Amino acid sequence: MSSTLTLDHIHAIMDPIDQGDWSKFYAAIDENVRWWIGADEYDPNVATGVYVRRSTITTACLSSLRSLLTRVYQNLQEWTEKVRNRLMPRLDGGVTMKSNTMDIIGQKAIIEASGTAKQKNGKPYNNRFCWIFIFNEAGKIVEIREYLNTALVKEVLTTN
Repeated sequence: MSSTLTLDHIHAIMDPIDQGDWSKFYAAIDENVRWWIGADEYDPNVATGVYVRRSTITTACLSSLRSLLTRVYQNLQEWTEKVRNRLMPRLDGGVTMKSNTMDIIGQKAIIEASGTAKQKNGKPYNNRFCWIFIFNEAGKIVEIREYLNTALVKEVLTTN
C-alpha cells in the first residue's frame, strides 16, 4: 500500500465482513495492535479495556500501565480469547455486520457499523459500533478504538 490510505483499502478490509468473512479484517491488523474497547478500565462483565501486545512494553512501564488500565492483554490472540470467544457462543449463528459509513482522515479510518444477532435466550442483539482505525505506512491497522453499546454486551454476557 502507498502511504496514502484510500477508501478502496478500507472496503477491501471491511466489505467481506458484511458476508461473514472476517479473515481480511484480521489479516489487516498488525500483531502489535493496541485495541481499546469502550473504556480504559478492564471490566470482564462488559469486555472493556485496552488490549496491546505485551512484548512492545518494557517491564518498567508495564506495572505503571497496569495501575492505569487494570489489565493489559498480550496480542490479538488474547483479545480473541477474552472478548470474541466469550461473546460469540452466547449468540445464535454469530453477528451479521454491516458497515454503514466510512471516512478517512490521513492515516485514520472511521467506520460506523451495525451488528445484529439473536441471543441464546431469544432476545435480539442489535448493536451499533464506531471503529477508529489508525494505519501504518504498510497499510496495517496499528490502533483500534471501538465504541459500542457496552450495556448490551453486559446483558449478553450475564444472561446467556
